[in-house]
Amino acid sequence: MEHPPASPLPTSDIRTLRPFEQIELLEILSSLGSSLSLNSGETKQILKSLRIHLRQLLPLHTAAFFLVSHDNAEFLLEDCDPPANRELIQQAVDRAIDEGTFAWALRQNRPLFTRAGDTTAGTLVLHSIATRSRCLGMFVGLLRDARMHENDIGMRLLTIILGQGAYALENSTLQLRIMRQNADLEQMVAVRTSQLEVALTAAQESALVKSRFLANMSHEIRTPMNGILGLTELLESSNLDEEQRADLHTLRECGQNLLVILSDILDYSKIEAGKLVLEHEPFDLHHLAHDVIRLMRPLAQAKNVELRLEVDESVPGQVLGDQTRLRQVLLNLLGNAIKFTDHGHVACEIRPAHVGGPVTDAPVALRFEISDTGIGMNAATLEHLFRPFSQADASTTRVYGGTGLGLAISKSLCNLMNGDIWATSQPGAGSKFSCEIPFELPASANHHGARRPPTVFDAGLAEAHPLRILVIDDSAMNQLVACRMLTKMGYTPIVATGGEQGLKIALAETFDLLLIDLQMPDLDGYEVLRNVHSRLPASHRPRCVAMTANALREDRDKCLHVGFDAFLPKPFSSADLKQHLMDTMPVGASMR
Repeated sequence: MEHPPASPLPTSDIRTLRPFEQIELLEILSSLGSSLSLNSGETKQILKSLRIHLRQLLPLHTAAFFLVSHDNAEFLLEDCDPPANRELIQQAVDRAIDEGTFAWALRQNRPLFTRAGDTTAGTLVLHSIATRSRCLGMFVGLLRDARMHENDIGMRLLTIILGQGAYALENSTLQLRIMRQNADLEQMVAVRTSQLEVALTAAQESALVKSRFLANMSHEIRTPMNGILGLTELLESSNLDEEQRADLHTLRECGQNLLVILSDILDYSKIEAGKLVLEHEPFDLHHLAHDVIRLMRPLAQAKNVELRLEVDESVPGQVLGDQTRLRQVLLNLLGNAIKFTDHGHVACEIRPAHVGGPVTDAPVALRFEISDTGIGMNAATLEHLFRPFSQADASTTRVYGGTGLGLAISKSLCNLMNGDIWATSQPGAGSKFSCEIPFELPASANHHGARRPPTVFDAGLAEAHPLRILVIDDSAMNQLVACRMLTKMGYTPIVATGGEQGLKIALAETFDLLLIDLQMPDLDGYEVLRNVHSRLPASHRPRCVAMTANALREDRDKCLHVGFDAFLPKPFSSADLKQHLMDTMPVGASMR
């Protein structure tokens, strides 16, 4: 309990105050402002500060504060000094409420005096605690001096002090509300952040599962393709007549194109992400166009559909670009045209996009137009034609087949080549697909750079460049392809049918080259490499090449990072294998 000053200030008239008393009064008011500022966020401290300063100015026997409850708008006793008088103050207020004095005081902005009920208790003073916008409570005091009047300077100061207190309490309420809102907002943010973290984790796990699936699918598809293409190449080197050789050549190119298509489908997520890297090499555009027509002609002949090729004479023979991706686009468009055409013709026309323009070293925009006399499409189908997994309707899928990915991939590839693709069509009147792609011209024409050389195995390579070679692969088909190619070049390779057997042989004998498959059931290629590097001295360490069907770019980067000397993806050609042989230098020759 704070006791009043021993000699209260005479506050009946400020003019009667002596100079030091006036200074003391100003100090009280100044300290009140500082105290309210310091305790602006705490209701109890604000009420305590108001009570202390009022006692310094007024002869209060009891000082109490009633505040409006936020729950039911009732006036609740929040602070009373001395605490022993709480019941007395509550009884006095209840009586004032019954008499209507309490309600009257609420409507005033000045003190209201009334009897306290008990004549010994003193005079009861009521004063609302209110801002301009709302009432926050009521000050209730018991005065020892019954002669106090509302016009006394003390009562005027009471009005000023309680006005300041009202705004301090309102600020406290607002700050509390802001703090609660901030806490709620922080909780919402924390919950939302947690949800986003869970979603991000799920997305990352999904992406990881997708990557593993793509890697496994790539491996499973490339393994049999290695046998198909490898044995086809071996057959091409045998004694064949021209018709057989041409058929095998077509078979090999079909297999290679199938491999590209399968790789693109498996790698579609990378196309969507814009991570597909294009080649920028010179190739013979005329040869590519005729080769595509030659590959598609059997399909057209099977349906009695005429297949035409028209290449404008101003189209340059040699251009710079990615011939594999361009071939894929043309094969896709021609394949669709033949698929949806039952009679008539399918035509492929290649010409400059700007007819009559000079052919210079600057990028040359070429237009490829694939037209047909097939079933055609309506406007609704054209709108979503290039979306992934899109078909005209369910019946189209049943009758004609297809995944709906081809045109989406073709559009993505055209965009990656800085070009575009579009279509026009009428139901029953056929369709026309047009793609426009800019190409640079090579500095010098290379008329043979794009053509794959015929398969010729260098039977004397082993004599000119002797090597001891160990093939480690659990697939009998892959063993057959690699060993047959090496044998055609004069080598006698050693074969291990698994990782453990291969490691045992590699440590027991001296080899110049290890061709190691990555996925083997007993001991994978990475473990074989790690053991070879850790258990053989550098001077006796063979060159290790990852011979794998895991042909994604991440797989290549991982192999080189862990210590493989080179990366040979399946399916591989004899030329690919020969290049790795030429890059291998014999080791440990003095020990043989």
